[in-house]
Amino acid sequence: MALSFSFSQAHKLLRYRFGSSVKIAIATAFLTLASTVVAIGYYGITAEIEQLSSNLVVTVFAASHADSAESVSIFRQVKSIPQVATAELITPEQAQKEFAESVGQKLDNLLTNNPFPSVVKVHLLPSACTRESLDDVVQTFRKIPMVDDVVYNTAYANALFSRSKQTSVMIFAGAIGIFAVFLFILYFALRAETAAGGEEVHVLMLLGATRGFVAMPHILFGFYSCAIGLVLGAGMTIGSYFLVRPMIGWLDTVPLEYLEISTASVIVLSILLSVSTAYSVKKKS
Repeated sequence: MALSFSFSQAHKLLRYRFGSSVKIAIATAFLTLASTVVAIGYYGITAEIEQLSSNLVVTVFAASHADSAESVSIFRQVKSIPQVATAELITPEQAQKEFAESVGQKLDNLLTNNPFPSVVKVHLLPSACTRESLDDVVQTFRKIPMVDDVVYNTAYANALFSRSKQTSVMIFAGAIGIFAVFLFILYFALRAETAAGGEEVHVLMLLGATRGFVAMPHILFGFYSCAIGLVLGAGMTIGSYFLVRPMIGWLDTVPLEYLEISTASVIVLSILLSVSTAYSVKKKS
């Protein structure tokens, strides 16, 4: 009986406070769109950082007098380090062959002795491509017996470090800013709706109604309005997707999980705000 009364009251609120319902729905719609943009932007930027990280090559040079067994030992020790994504051993013979192909002639007459040492080309995990982590990895490589030197493109690495820091700040600052704006709009729209029922709440409380009984119609009203906003937001998101898809080719590669998480976050926030504002309703002064 109490639940049917709450649904009946919620339907009345939707009719009599249509303006509030529209405001809540619009705020929820833009919150849905904003959360999706943040999720897709996060994916795009992190994917770009991963791509940049994959192009950073750390080269480990074996000592010139290291034999094949020692070179293999260096390779295995390098590959065993947790921060290493991939490692490739290039023998002196392979290095000489690649150099000869690059200059376009045989080197038998020019280089009687092979001057090339064994090298290990290393790609690190994206999480290890920070200044501190890279320095630690390089020092670890240099401590391996028979390692002569460790080099990498310093200019490229510095650009990657700078890009990673800037994008991290942009992601979190942008996410917080967008969510704060639309969450405040949604919160105050819900708050205004519950505050409008102050006199009715006072009467029900005088008649012995519990706080939950009083709050339930407002919670359901918030659910309905937010649900409408979610549908509108989904439509806006789909429309925006088809508009920008020709300009951003990687949109098709965004994992579905990112969109599910962004939608789930809006649903959870809407529920929490609806419940908290409904329980905060008081008698009008």
